[in-house]
Amino acid sequence: MNAAVAGLIVALPEECRSLTSRGTRRGDCFALGDARLVCVAGVGRDNAARAAHQLMERGARGLVSWGCAAALSPALRPGDMCLPAEIVDTHARRWPVSEAWHRRARHALEGAGEVCAATLLTTDRPVATAAHKRALATRTGAVAADMESAAVAAVAHEHDLPFLTVRAIADPAEVSLPRAAMRALDAAGTVRRITLFGEVLRHPGELGALLRLASQFRTALRALARSADRMGPGMQLDEGGA
Repeated sequence: MNAAVAGLIVALPEECRSLTSRGTRRGDCFALGDARLVCVAGVGRDNAARAAHQLMERGARGLVSWGCAAALSPALRPGDMCLPAEIVDTHARRWPVSEAWHRRARHALEGAGEVCAATLLTTDRPVATAAHKRALATRTGAVAADMESAAVAAVAHEHDLPFLTVRAIADPAEVSLPRAAMRALDAAGTVRRITLFGEVLRHPGELGALLRLASQFRTALRALARSADRMGPGMQLDEGGA
């Protein structure tokens, strides 16, 4: 592999469908051509950090946190792209992304719809309610939230590697996640289908919200797939790194 290979950390197999049609599962780490490595990490900081180290060991020379995010700003809608210039966590630690890589990526995504470069927040658990989203936006100034990017940023900065976050908005700021969906999630972020089915049977009024959430997630995945096509095989990571 060449020196410009980009390592992409993806939390969920479903998000990985925006990169490849091959079936994947949590823990998979594989090459997509000569310029990309992908690791399906599972949800959360610890999983993301382990995946980042694994990708580095396999030859990645830049790290990308790739996937979906929750909107904290009401201006962002499902399918909008978040290409933040800075990552912040709930302890107020901040990491800038690689300036030159960010500039190239943003240029590549021009004309593909809304692209927001404002701050993204990494949280320790899902942001489940509209009230919590408003509170986090006020406290941190972030416009969207995920659960992995800060961990990837920390690893990249520790090892002096270029870093980028590419996220598509799934759930908008004014929407609270259905309780049935939250109860059905396991620690790795996988939806336990039997649990979800049982929750819907007990709370049939949540079915409409679950269907809307699924539709918003599909919209985000389509936006990610378009972004992957526009960024190209090397994800705009050049030979020079940062």
